Amino acid sequence: MHLLEGLILSLARLRQELDSIFQDDKTRKITLKDLDNLKYCESIIKEVSRLQPIISSNIRLNSEDDEIGGYIWPANTMFLLFYGAISKRSEAWNEPLKFNPDRFYNYMTNYRTNGGNEHDDLENNKNVGERSESGDDIKNSFVMFGGGLRMFPGRKLAIIGLKCLVTMIYRKYDVELVDINAPLKTKSTFITTCDELLFRLKLRK
Repeated sequence: MHLLEGLILSLARLRQELDSIFQDDKTRKITLKDLDNLKYCESIIKEVSRLQPIISSNIRLNSEDDEIGGYIWPANTMFLLFYGAISKRSEAWNEPLKFNPDRFYNYMTNYRTNGGNEHDDLENNKNVGERSESGDDIKNSFVMFGGGLRMFPGRKLAIIGLKCLVTMIYRKYDVELVDINAPLKTKSTFITTCDELLFRLKLRK
């Protein structure tokens, strides 16, 4: 919400999408068709996760000797994966520090138009085809739910839950930060948590 509230245009587009789907009905149950149509809402969720990943880092061990970055690493070397930096690489993302849900929205809408899998970024950890010197997607630049054999199996259900939460809040309420210029108070260990976020809720007219 902190990232979202700081960008009025993104919030306006989210409300426009919600109003186009639910009209003036603020209590109707969310259907599967609604979830499929909430593409900008999903794009916001993914962009927030890219800029502020919940899991800030992870650890992996190689099972055998391997060459990475021009160096030979012996088996059982511990590697620290820093997701907060991986998701902001300038090699993979245009203006990586900018909050821009359109990078995901355009990818989803284009893939659906061309008959592809609009959620392929979740399945294959792609950078949504935004930037690459070779013209190909850069794998493992978007790791919202991890990757490989240990990729979170409930990722699609998690996205549904997040879309429902954002929808239930923003179609009924106007959300305002008490101090939009206040720094976001977070703490990162294995996961990133928010210690304090003061906001006001007002019923939408």
